[in-house]
Amino acid sequence: MCAASRGRQRLCSIVTHRLALLAATAATLLTPAAAHAAGDVPRPHSDFTIRDQGVRIARFDVYAQPRDGRIRVGVTMTARARSRDLTLVLRIGRCTRGRPTLPTCEPNASRRVRLHPSKTSIVHMTALVPRPFARTNAIRISLTPRGRIVRAHRDPFAGIVDMLLPASAWTKFPAVAFGVRIARPWEGDGLPVDVRALTALGTQVSATALRASLQWHATAPPATPITTVFGPCAMAIDPCVPFSGVTTLSPVGTGAFSVRRTLEPPNGTRILEFKAATAGNFLFGLRMPWPR
Repeated sequence: MCAASRGRQRLCSIVTHRLALLAATAATLLTPAAAHAAGDVPRPHSDFTIRDQGVRIARFDVYAQPRDGRIRVGVTMTARARSRDLTLVLRIGRCTRGRPTLPTCEPNASRRVRLHPSKTSIVHMTALVPRPFARTNAIRISLTPRGRIVRAHRDPFAGIVDMLLPASAWTKFPAVAFGVRIARPWEGDGLPVDVRALTALGTQVSATALRASLQWHATAPPATPITTVFGPCAMAIDPCVPFSGVTTLSPVGTGAFSVRRTLEPPNGTRILEFKAATAGNFLFGLRMPWPR
């Protein structure tokens, strides 16, 4: 039909161009629900990682609270170097761009930390951070070697601690501390299990459901059994039945655990917990918020 004359061909070209512009404009005006259904809105994350790198972390707690249009972030860390003195940097920064799974979070505040193998260091740090951008909507807290660029935990040069704290931490749970507690074998408490690495990820897959995964690596005497319990059970009012698994360390005294589950919060409680124990003794506990 458009090939009948040169004038008609030109008219068809103009109409086609304007239809394309209208389609592009409509795509940008999708409602959040429609955009999510179309797969255009990335799924928010809640991540926490510890990598050994010569440091034993016993406690890493973070809270976030709204304060005068910004976010007040507090960090408490208990740690010790394994074999030599280390100078590290603790950083806090809002995420401003990039994908929610791998955002760019330039530090807004930093503090130099000195760790020693012969004594335990307790570090406190607070900072007022500008609100993160809506697309990323998270704050990153990290502990890295001095001078090293802050990277996501998936990078081979990732820091010792890397935590991606979503907005739900300060909008829904401003009085709750999130992070990890690990038993400290250097204190002679009779628990010879050494947690060498720990990674927990939470990905929001629907309005309520969370796809959670946990991985840990540890060393201990051969055949040591370690029980791992996980689920959305923190602060639950109704009884919550968590998932669990038992790992028996190998004859050479090393072991690992990995699990991935889709979870629904009981009674609307949106806090995720991971716990591990051996012979009834606490090994580690990790608490994370639902991303939204």
